[in-house]
Amino acid sequence: MKNKSLNLNIILLILAFGLLINVGSYGVVETSDARYAEIAREMFKDGDWIHPNLLNIHHYHKPPFTYQITAVAYSIFGINSFAARFFLQLSVLFQVWLVYQIALLLFRKKEMAILSAAIYASLPLVLISSRNLTTDSFLTSFVLLAIYAWLKYYREEKSFYLYLFALSLGFGFYTKGPVVFIVVFIFSLLYSYFNPKKNKWNKHHFFAFLLFLVTGLWWYLFLAYENSDFIDYFLGKQTLERFAKNSFHRAMPWWYFIVLAPITTAPWALLWPYFIKEQHNELKKNKIVLSLFLAILIPIFFFSLSTSKRILYILPFYGFIALLTAYFILNSSPKKQKTAFNFISIFYLFFPLSMIIAFFLEAEFILPVALFIFSILYLFVILYIWNNKRMNLIQKFIYNAVLFSVFILIASGKFMSENALLINSPKPLTEFIKEKKLDTKTIYIYNSRQPSISFELNKPVISLYKNSNDLNRETQFENNLTWKNYLINVNNPDEWNSLQKKIQENQGVLITFKVKEKDTILSKLMKYYQDKKVFGKYTVFYGLK
Repeated sequence: MKNKSLNLNIILLILAFGLLINVGSYGVVETSDARYAEIAREMFKDGDWIHPNLLNIHHYHKPPFTYQITAVAYSIFGINSFAARFFLQLSVLFQVWLVYQIALLLFRKKEMAILSAAIYASLPLVLISSRNLTTDSFLTSFVLLAIYAWLKYYREEKSFYLYLFALSLGFGFYTKGPVVFIVVFIFSLLYSYFNPKKNKWNKHHFFAFLLFLVTGLWWYLFLAYENSDFIDYFLGKQTLERFAKNSFHRAMPWWYFIVLAPITTAPWALLWPYFIKEQHNELKKNKIVLSLFLAILIPIFFFSLSTSKRILYILPFYGFIALLTAYFILNSSPKKQKTAFNFISIFYLFFPLSMIIAFFLEAEFILPVALFIFSILYLFVILYIWNNKRMNLIQKFIYNAVLFSVFILIASGKFMSENALLINSPKPLTEFIKEKKLDTKTIYIYNSRQPSISFELNKPVISLYKNSNDLNRETQFENNLTWKNYLINVNNPDEWNSLQKKIQENQGVLITFKVKEKDTILSKLMKYYQDKKVFGKYTVFYGLK
C-alpha cells in the first residue's frame, strides 16, 4: 500500500479518540448497561469480588469477570459512567488489533489486514457493543485472541501460543461460560480439516489444559464447594434452561439472528451477494474462505435454535465477517470495487443527511447545534474522499470505514447525553434528587428494578414488589434475611404496614417508572407526599405532607 494509507497504529489512535471522547457523557442506560455497572459498583463498595450482588441480592447469572474489571475501573476513575464503560473501549481496540493479526496469518497481505481491521471497527454491532456494558465484548476479545493464538500455534508449534490459547479460553469461560467454545472450536476444526497437519501431543498440551481449568473453572468450583446447589444452578438454570426455555424472558423468533445479522453488519455484508456472484467459482476452491463462511453459518444456526436471544450473542464471529468482506473487495474487479465504494459512500451519506434534516423537524428528541454542525462537516468529508483522485479505492474504503466509526461514536454520545430520558437513562432524575439534597433519604422504587438509579445515586435503593417479573429475585443463595430490607413485598400485609411506618419516619423518596393504569397500592403511597416531579416515564414523589 502507498504511504497515504492509514496504518494500524493510526487507525487505533483515531478509534481510541472516537471511543473515549464522550463515552461518559451520558448516564448508564436501564438495560444490561445499568445492571452490570451497578453489580460492579456494589462489588467495589462491598469488597466482595467473588459473590456478585445486584440491588443487595446475590446475582450469579454470569461469572464475575466483567464486574471485576469494571470495579477495577472504578478504583482508577471513580464511580461514574465513563469508568463503567472504560474497559469496553479497550476491548474493542484490542479486537481491531486481533482482526488485523488474524488477517495477516490467514492471507499474509498487509493490505487485507488493514482493510479487515477498518471494516471491523465500522460494523454497527461492534460500535453498539462499545456503548453497552455486557459480557459480550469481553467474550469476543477472548474468542479472537484464542483464534489468533491457535493459528500461531498450528503453524509454528511454539508452546507459548498453546498456553495463550488455553488462557484465552479460560478467561472466556470465566467471562460467559461454555459459549466461548462455539466459534473457536468450529473455526479451528474447520481450518484443521481443510488444512490438515500432524501435530504431536506432548506435555505442554496437558499443562495448557490444566491452565484452562484453573482460569476458567475456579470460580464455579469454589461456589460449588461452598454450596453444592450451585452445580445444578449453573448446569441447569443458567445453561440448559437458557437454551431450551424462556426462563429469562428473552424469547425471540427463530429467524431473529438471520434478519438482524445483515442489518448489524451494514453496509458491508449487503455487498456480499454482489461479490459472490462474480467470485463463487473461486470461493469454492479457497479453503480459508470456506472455513470462515461455515464458522459464521454454523453458530448462527446454533444460536437460532436457542430460546434466549440477544443480538450481541453473535458478536464473536463478526471478525470473520470483516475478513470475508475485505477478501471479496480485494479479489473483485476494479469496476466492481468502484461500484461497491459508491454504494458504501451513499450509505454513509444517509447518516449526516438524516441529522441535518432532523434538525429542522419538530420531534420529541433534542438535536443540539453542535451535532448539526458536526454532521455538515462529516458530509463534506465523505464527499471529499469520494472525489479525491489521489487516493486509490482501497484507501478510500479504509478512510470511509474509520471516519464513519468516529462519526457514529461521537454523534451517538452527544445525542444520548442530550436525550437521556428518551434512552431510559435516569440521570436527569438523579441529578434533581441530588440538587434537592434528597439523596440523603431512603429511595423507594415502585414495582420496577432500576439499578441505574442506585448506580447514579451511588447508594442502595429499596424495591417495592407488587407483580413485576424483574423483581422476582433469586434468593435461594442468601445466607440471611438482610435482603428483605431492600425488597419489600407490598402484597404482604406485615411488610406493607412496616413500609408505611418507614416512609413516615424516614421521609423517603418514592420513584415510579411506566405506571399508567390505576394502582390502589400506589395511590395509598402517593398520599404521603405533597410534591412530585415528572421526568418522562419516571415520576419522583417527595416531601411528606
